[in-house]
Amino acid sequence: MNGVANSASVLVNGVKSVIASYKEFEKVTLGVYDRLNSDYNLNHLVPIYRIRREIGERVSRSNFNKWLLEMQANDILQLQGGSVEDSAPDKIEDSITTGKR
Repeated sequence: MNGVANSASVLVNGVKSVIASYKEFEKVTLGVYDRLNSDYNLNHLVPIYRIRREIGERVSRSNFNKWLLEMQANDILQLQGGSVEDSAPDKIEDSITTGKR
């Protein structure tokens, strides 16, 4: 992966377009994952909240959750359960809760 996953995104009035499909989400998410992993030396443990914040308002919260779980189901990435490093409420809110404990 070369880390450039935003090529399918179109700028509209200087803002990246909404992510409207799973395939586009997958491409953008993998690019964000690669960039964050490389830039911050995260050793392939990129926090979900950081990916969500990078993608921002380009995808709804429900689609982000659904599509990220679908990426795991398709063996594209592996989600690891646990708690956020400092238990910050905003980071927890920007992560995914599956209901399993």
